[in-house]
Amino acid sequence: MAKFRGLVQSDKSEATRLSHRLLTVQAQSWDGKVVTQIFEKDVGPDERVIWATVSLHPHNGVGTKKVLYEGPVNPDE
Repeated sequence: MAKFRGLVQSDKSEATRLSHRLLTVQAQSWDGKVVTQIFEKDVGPDERVIWATVSLHPHNGVGTKKVLYEGPVNPDE
């Protein structure tokens, strides 16, 4: 069974994608793109958490690179 499920919705349809180790999603525009990743990360001996990164990146030479969030999906655990 997959650990991660990606969902893309538009005004006309939706599509999904499954992954076991790493799921990367990019939403692109003419002004840049947003990249989201979700994966399992080792945080200690025999301890893993679901980790996420959300960042801005240039697209076609336009935009900036900046990490908006990097950390556990559920920071209260």
